Amino acid sequence: MSDADWPRKLKENLEEKIRPCISCNFCWGEIYAGRKISCVHNPQLGMSSESGWTPKFASESKKVVVVGAGVAGLEAACMAAERGHKVIVFGASTEIGGKARIEGELPGRKDVLKVVEFQKSRAIASGIEFRLGRKVDTAEIKGLHPDHIVIATGASLLRPSFFDDTTAAVELRSLTVDLLQNPGRRSGVAVLYDQDHTEATYSAAELLSRIYDKVLIITPKSSIGTKVNYISLLGILRRLTKSKIEIISSSIPCGLSDGSLRLENVLNGETTSLADVACLTYSTPRSADTELRDALKREKFSIDLVGDCNAPRVMAAAVHEGYQVGLLI
Repeated sequence: MSDADWPRKLKENLEEKIRPCISCNFCWGEIYAGRKISCVHNPQLGMSSESGWTPKFASESKKVVVVGAGVAGLEAACMAAERGHKVIVFGASTEIGGKARIEGELPGRKDVLKVVEFQKSRAIASGIEFRLGRKVDTAEIKGLHPDHIVIATGASLLRPSFFDDTTAAVELRSLTVDLLQNPGRRSGVAVLYDQDHTEATYSAAELLSRIYDKVLIITPKSSIGTKVNYISLLGILRRLTKSKIEIISSSIPCGLSDGSLRLENVLNGETTSLADVACLTYSTPRSADTELRDALKREKFSIDLVGDCNAPRVMAAAVHEGYQVGLLI
């Protein structure tokens, strides 16, 4: 599904150009949900021109600046460069891949890195220039005199509105980075408030279980994994059970004080308490990062938004949107 031409590429010793399957079951999940088949990072899947497809060169070469080196920005950059444009990609991190690279370091998610590495190989082959390790500002972008700008700056997790100012809670992405860098054991209970319902959240829970004495997932919904295809969800539930991670549904955490966390059942309003809570983290709906977008729009540049900074969604949406934008520049 990920590459219709893999037999030909293998025969011609072009193995490095094969778009790899990442074993995510996204294609199967789309069919199961009653939608047409789709691949996370093969936007051409199912099209009559899929085999042997290459993008057509643009009628004129443009200077394109892409801000954001996650999967959405990388896909847009690769497509634009493969069509003959000169592309410069800015990234705040010293490595490309954005949040997908972080996800790829979590338990059971290493195959996600195959998407980033495939995009990286395309970027190198097409001559994309990377400027990484710092945030770019409007003045620097203006100084490059770009013909077109693609903004792929992502989105940020929203702190739950019912957490008061005294509730010590950290958003899951920041906590994950910290734990990956400092994986030493920590005592107490870790509580993960889940409104995200994606595979990355549950892989992060597995990471927590390797570090804390006990892990609880709290969700306001009646079950977890509502954004995960069924076959993948079975694997998630198996791993969470193996890690002895408990799930409390139809509940929200209301307040944390001196290690005691108060929970409220959203169905009947009853409250209970959890003791010895050392960590409260949340994986919630995201808000698009729009600061740079708004500043550049005031300068009257030609701009496209891709990925989460356009509308926070899943990886497939980010990659496919980057592909479409890259084709139209």
